Amino acid sequence: MSNSANTPSFLILSAAEDEDIPLFIKPKDFYTIRIKVVSTISVNAKKSDDPNCTFSINDRESGKEMWRIRKSYSQIIQFDTEIRPVVEFFGLPALPEKSLFNSFTPSKVKSRFRLLHDYFVTIFNMPHIPQLVLMRICRYISLDCVNPLDDFKSGARKEGFLLRRYKGLGTTWKVRWCQVDGPALEIYELPGGALIEQIKLGGAQIGRQSADVVAEERGYRHALLIIESTRNSKISTSQPKHFFCAETDEERDSWISSMVEYTDNDPLQQDARAACAWYESLAMKSGEFHDRTLDDSVPFKGLRDSTLDASQVREEKKIKKRSMFSFRSRVVSGDLAKAEASAPAVQPYDNMQTYLDQIDLQDEPPVRVFGLELVDAYRLSHREFKGLKIPSICFWCFDFLDRRGAIYEEGIFRVSGSASAIRQLKQKFDVALDVDLFESPLAPDVHTVASLLKTYLRELPSLIFGEHTYIELQLLVKENAGVHAASRLALMVRDHLRTSPHVNPINYDFCVVIFGFLRRVIAESSTNRMPMKNLCIVFVPTLNILVEILSLCLVDYDCIFGDAEPTPHHRREVLDLRIPTF
Repeated sequence: MSNSANTPSFLILSAAEDEDIPLFIKPKDFYTIRIKVVSTISVNAKKSDDPNCTFSINDRESGKEMWRIRKSYSQIIQFDTEIRPVVEFFGLPALPEKSLFNSFTPSKVKSRFRLLHDYFVTIFNMPHIPQLVLMRICRYISLDCVNPLDDFKSGARKEGFLLRRYKGLGTTWKVRWCQVDGPALEIYELPGGALIEQIKLGGAQIGRQSADVVAEERGYRHALLIIESTRNSKISTSQPKHFFCAETDEERDSWISSMVEYTDNDPLQQDARAACAWYESLAMKSGEFHDRTLDDSVPFKGLRDSTLDASQVREEKKIKKRSMFSFRSRVVSGDLAKAEASAPAVQPYDNMQTYLDQIDLQDEPPVRVFGLELVDAYRLSHREFKGLKIPSICFWCFDFLDRRGAIYEEGIFRVSGSASAIRQLKQKFDVALDVDLFESPLAPDVHTVASLLKTYLRELPSLIFGEHTYIELQLLVKENAGVHAASRLALMVRDHLRTSPHVNPINYDFCVVIFGFLRRVIAESSTNRMPMKNLCIVFVPTLNILVEILSLCLVDYDCIFGDAEPTPHHRREVLDLRIPTF
């Protein structure tokens, strides 16, 4: 990275030592501890809220947890911005993008968990870390400590977040706060909130996901399955099934260990189907887990002490029924016996995968371009626009606007198009990914296509620069805007975009295309009445970036994205705008 990008980080690191912060660990003792990612799940009111992650600091030798800290995503990014320039040569992995925290799909949760794990483990395994950086790390892990008394804890046997997806209720994964402190799994929408459901554990069967490639491909991770006993329901004869995912195998096994204590299976009190082999189970011996595949030789926990087979269980149940309802006539009893004898046998499920196939668990709902990451949309479908490859949805919009002369259209990007046509085109792109707007029966005009493009940009989950790159640019501009001239700032932005390891080529090329097109619109402002001020009013909230960054990319476009000199001071338009970003 350039010196201009490094300078702010060194200033921050130098100032850190002067603050009177009590350290839980001294730099000289740094290599006696490890850090562990505990959870990346935080239930916030809105997706726009800053997600947070919980970490534990453990003794390296014994593995014993010493304390916990909770950091917001912004704090993690800020920490990385400060130390990365100093330790980059150690091969520091990238942090997860913020968009990964907007999803509770198990595969996304595992992805962000793994990225955070790799990042912090790399830091704690680095040899010969400079003393200045060690001090900064020790300060970082000594702040934002979690007080166990205030951390949603109720004193239950086991409590925490689990991911849940309900059969037949759409494709959304839900985060639920769960507690086990007796013969039921209690489920709450939020910690400390109202109880929304109880799953009775008495007589239940509990299994866990086998570690196979199929499971990984289907998108569920660290899964457990609870099959309730039918004795818990006075109405239904089917066995209610509940599917959950944890963040790690260790956490999943801890939940199972807590719940199996209360299952207390009794084959004489369960439906005969409980004797069938359902899926891979967890056998418990002396508190240790032993994986076994259920077959005829390894019955389910709770049934292993019994030699009764399914037919014997059915016969016992018949005898019980006859003794309980002896007042019935023999004819009725005979009819009942005939009905039971003629009833088709319930087919056993071979394993957990069979049930998962039934509930049609997919890694993601059907892919939609709108609301998808720019990089992911590019990988699904892309085309080349003026020598640069961009997502197909963007190509067709820019190509249409370019060939229809939209840069000369009065009020382009300010005048709204047909809401009905925009909605239908959006649906077509979500399904087909690649739609020729010139061949569309909707025959859209330039304002409709311009509005479609703005809709796509507004629904991007991350900023067009990339989350990490934009945070670096934001810091660079804010710290140097009042110190250096705009022309010097343009050169600093150009150098940063060309040297930062966080700049994704797909994001960069897209920025070149969109800012280049807006630059052409400004050049024709005498015709279209869309000078830079008007475009900034439209695109600052659309792109959710600072007006200082947007105006710099437009005024000094040829410098930042090309090899020209910055725009001279006398040719710069002075903007007096205060547009909030969110």
